Amino acid sequence: MKNIINKQNLEKLLMSKWTTFMDSKQVIAFTLLTVRNQKDSFQIVQEEENLPEKNIQITISRFEPCPEHFTVWIDFTVPHENEIVVGTVETKLKLNGDLNLLNIVGTRFVSSNNI
Repeated sequence: MKNIINKQNLEKLLMSKWTTFMDSKQVIAFTLLTVRNQKDSFQIVQEEENLPEKNIQITISRFEPCPEHFTVWIDFTVPHENEIVVGTVETKLKLNGDLNLLNIVGTRFVSSNNI
């Protein structure tokens, strides 16, 4: 039989339960390291006001099943050196548990007081 899995429902289930089968500390560490290493490639937006205090926020926004892996989108908000970096990390989660970077996009919000 073909097409027995409802991919939309599978994605919803995986997004809602990802912390039960993925190590959330490792996902956070992977995201923070990726942001730190790639932040110079992000668009910079200068804010007139001081930036609000923000905590680290990490959420899974997509969990797309592929034949040999899952493509996982990790949305993030990361305060970093008087800036706030907001964006998405696109990753490949292999069935053996390896998580690899595919792409990252983001914006660095910088207060005009810090430039």
